[in-house]
Amino acid sequence: TTTVGRVRLSLGLIATGIVGPVLLALDVIPVWCGLAVWALAGTGMGIGSPTLANHVLTLAPTEAQGRMSSAAMLSATVAQSVYVALAGAVLAGGTDPAPRLALVLAVAAILAAFSAALAPRLAPPVSRRRLPNLARR
Repeated sequence: TTTVGRVRLSLGLIATGIVGPVLLALDVIPVWCGLAVWALAGTGMGIGSPTLANHVLTLAPTEAQGRMSSAAMLSATVAQSVYVALAGAVLAGGTDPAPRLALVLAVAAILAAFSAALAPRLAPPVSRRRLPNLARR
């Protein structure tokens, strides 16, 4: 499959997998079912993470691969930290956390689905187009 196909698959699995904990938080399904569906999200993460890391490396000139790889990891870490902080703020308010947890997870599922729709915008591999040498900047 192509990089776009793998990214779409991984984000689709993540979006689908998050539905399990959403339904679990709303007490709609049993625990075992929620965790089984959550495994789809883990599978999606396992497919997507190395695919995107490899794609970043294929786009970067050899001398800039370390910097580009660390920038990609840093941006992912910062985005996750911001989302976890916002989710914590949402969960801290009120008395019944279940609907708020479902909301936090549903937003994550929507973000994953939206990202899957944007996957075709990934840059083609370097072998198909020329990129400026970013290492000189």
